[in-house]
Amino acid sequence: MVNYFVIYKQGIIDIPSDQGANFVSAIAGFVAGAVVMVAVSLFTKPKPVAELQGLVYGTRSPGMAEAPAEGDDAWYRKPALLGWGAVVLAAACYIPFSF
Repeated sequence: MVNYFVIYKQGIIDIPSDQGANFVSAIAGFVAGAVVMVAVSLFTKPKPVAELQGLVYGTRSPGMAEAPAEGDDAWYRKPALLGWGAVVLAAACYIPFSF
């Protein structure tokens, strides 16, 4: 969105500060990315389920025939637990400094 910042600097559009122009430019970039993402998602054919099984290392796909390797069932190999741990850690870091 360099062009948007250049248009702002040339005085074609009026925004009170450089930071405001950067913020509006970031919003425009996010919206453009979201529109492209939705358009590409709507017009592309999804991959077959068989091709997606086992895509992420360390997780078991539904219907996977082989048993997990030794140690793959440890608590730190569970994505949901790690995700919630990250949310709790972020909240613990945020709350003390928000008041």
